[in-house]
Amino acid sequence: MNKKILSFFIIILSVILISTGVFASEFRKKEFSSRTFIGPYDISGLTVGEAKAKLATDVTALHDQMELSIVYLDETAQLPKEIVAFNVEKSVAEAQPGEENPLYSIVSEDGLETVLVQQFGSISFSKESIEMISQGIAEEMQSAIFPHVVYITDYMTKADRKQTMVASASHSMDHLSPILIEAIRSLDGAEIKGHQVFDLTEELGETEVAPLSDSELTILASTLYQAVLQTNFAIEERAISSSLPPAVEVGFEAAVNRRLGIGFSFLNPNKADFVLHTEVKANELLISIEGLPLVYQYEPYIERVDTFKPRIIKQFSAFIPTGQVVEKEIGKDGLEAIVQRALKQEGVLVEMEPVSKDFYAPVPRVELHPLVDEKEAASISDSTDSETVTVPGGNEVTSDSASTQAQIEGTQEEVTSGQTSTSTTSTGSNGQQSDSQEGIIYDKGGMPVNK
Repeated sequence: MNKKILSFFIIILSVILISTGVFASEFRKKEFSSRTFIGPYDISGLTVGEAKAKLATDVTALHDQMELSIVYLDETAQLPKEIVAFNVEKSVAEAQPGEENPLYSIVSEDGLETVLVQQFGSISFSKESIEMISQGIAEEMQSAIFPHVVYITDYMTKADRKQTMVASASHSMDHLSPILIEAIRSLDGAEIKGHQVFDLTEELGETEVAPLSDSELTILASTLYQAVLQTNFAIEERAISSSLPPAVEVGFEAAVNRRLGIGFSFLNPNKADFVLHTEVKANELLISIEGLPLVYQYEPYIERVDTFKPRIIKQFSAFIPTGQVVEKEIGKDGLEAIVQRALKQEGVLVEMEPVSKDFYAPVPRVELHPLVDEKEAASISDSTDSETVTVPGGNEVTSDSASTQAQIEGTQEEVTSGQTSTSTTSTGSNGQQSDSQEGIIYDKGGMPVNK
C-alpha cells in the first residue's frame, strides 16, 4: 500500500515539474507589453531574457556615471560606486507589464559603515541605523535618476537621533524690563524648521513685539545672532546701527528698526528641525539651540577692533571770551570690528571663514573758540598746511583740505582732522557744508565761489 502511494506521489511530482518547466520556458519567451519600464529603461516588446540582457548593459553604463551623495546636516559625502550594485534579476523578475517598475539595487552595509566613519567621525551610527540607511539609499535609487542626494537623517533610528545643545549665548545688563522678559520667555521652545527661514519678529508675533522698543529687540536679536553663528545656519537678514549701542558687544550687533523695516532672520539649511530655548536669570538673558549634533564646531571670534578718532570742528564765535574753549559736542570714536569663524572637526581646525566687517563712523567733536583777528588768522594759516577761505567781514574758515567744507552758522569755523586708528588709516569721513551763510564767499584767488 505504501509503495502504491509513493509511486503516485512520484508521478504527480513529475507532472508538476514538467509543467513548471514548460511554464517557465513559455514565460521566458513571453514578451513584455507596451509601456513597460524598469527605472528609465523601456523593455516593451522584449522577452525576459532579452530584458535581462538589455538591462545588464544599460545599468553598467549607469553605474559608471552614477553620482550619489549622502548628507548629514552640515557635511556631504560622495558614496563610492563600489559599494552599490544594481539587481537586474530581481528588477526583471518583479516587473509588471505595462507599468513603470523600480530598478532594484543593493548597498553594502559594511562599505556604508566605512564611509560614515570616515566622513562623519564625530557622529555615532548604530548597526540598526546603518541597516536602515542602506535600505533607504537603495529605495531612493529605484528611479535611477542621477545625480541624487540622500539625507541620511531621514533613516536614522530614534535612539541615534538624540538631541543636544549645539549653540548658546548670553547677555547681561543692569535691567531687563518686564516686557522684554515676557518676550524672551515666549520664544522658549520655538521650532527652527529644517529648510525654512526663522524671522525673529514674526516668531514673536505682533502682540509681543508691539510693546518692545527697537533697542530691546536689538539686544534680543544680537544675543540670538551670537548663538546662530555657532551653527551652520545661514544669515538671511542682519544689519547694524549707525552707532554701536552701549549694551551690545562690538562685532555681534543685529539691529532691529521697525520703522525702516530692518529685522533679523536666518535659514536652517538642514533637513532636520532644531529647538530654540530661552531663559532669564537675574538680569541675564540665556539663549541656546538644541538639535542633532553637528559634524563641525563653529567658533566665531573678533579678530581685531580698529579705533578711529573723531575729527575736531572748531567754530569761532564773538560770544566766547578770549582764551576759553567751549565743547559744544563731545564727539565719539569710530570703530571697525573684523569677525572671523573657525570651523573645527573633533577639535582640529579645518577652515577659517570671514563673518563680517562692522564699521561705525566716528562722530566729530565740535568746539567753540573765540574770534581771532586777521593777523592771528594769518599766523595760524601760515603755521599749518590747511587752506584758508576768506569770508567778507573779516571772518575766516580754516579747513584741513581743499575738499573739506566748513560749516558756518554766523560764526567762524575751523575743521581739523583728528582721526587715528590702531591698525588702519581712516577713510570716508565727510565734512559738513554750510547752507546758511549770508554774503559771497571768495576762494584763495579772490574769485567768488557760488553757494
